[in-house]
Amino acid sequence: MKREILNRISIEYFSNSDITFWMRPLQDLLYEYPDLEDEMAWDTFGLMYISSGDGTVNLDGYKIRMDEPKIVIFKIGSVSKIEISRNAEGILICFKEEFFNLRYTNNILSAFSFLQQGAKSYMRPKTDQVSKIEQLIQFMWQEFSSTTRDKDKILRSYLNIILFEIQNNFSKLSQNTGLESINETIVRFERLVNQQFIISRSPSYYAKQLFISENYLNRLCNRYRHKTAGDIIRDRVYLEAQRLLQHTQMSISEISEQLGFDSASYFTTFFKKKFTLTPEEFRSKNL
Repeated sequence: MKREILNRISIEYFSNSDITFWMRPLQDLLYEYPDLEDEMAWDTFGLMYISSGDGTVNLDGYKIRMDEPKIVIFKIGSVSKIEISRNAEGILICFKEEFFNLRYTNNILSAFSFLQQGAKSYMRPKTDQVSKIEQLIQFMWQEFSSTTRDKDKILRSYLNIILFEIQNNFSKLSQNTGLESINETIVRFERLVNQQFIISRSPSYYAKQLFISENYLNRLCNRYRHKTAGDIIRDRVYLEAQRLLQHTQMSISEISEQLGFDSASYFTTFFKKKFTLTPEEFRSKNL
């Protein structure tokens, strides 16, 4: 049953402690955290590796079958519904961006293409990758369960290796050349958009906060994202509109107000320009 609003998944959902990294085996995961079976939005990054078991993970409109070794990628803002068996084998890893960036500077986390909005949300590790990933996960779990002084540094190193393993596989599937050199201003712009897209859809609004001209912002967006700044802002609004239409019971007027539109008719015109469907038609089609 859809809710009026989406509940959120953060690391604090799993742990009352003030932490930036958390992990847990999948066995009995839903028994301990039953809300994961409902539609929930992610406020943190997450990786789920399942080696055996059955069930599905519904993630941003995709139904991912857990019928073989897979890695599911939860990005900030993703909406998921997890339905896996109690005896599923694998791990769920959650981490905040600041956990990773405490060691790795220059925004390298943002350079992993599979963590970008719109990227594919799962991958099948190659046969020769499976044993390597499972060994890394075993080491990570042992370290996470320990009380060693430098365990966060060690966990960051293991996490970095796993992210590169995913990227190497992902790059071949998407014909991407690998880690892209990301301009720091673009990263800051995308963060601002993610935080403030409801407040403003004007590129000049973000350019002022970045202390650059709108023209320069557009040049950066075209170079690194092959889109204009306006496209990036609108895509974020479209994504949120899709999620609210698919995963909540909010009315079209309520969604319009939530997204900062002056009227429901203006929101409908904006939405139809992208999807050639009205919000009502889109909702009916995706029930």
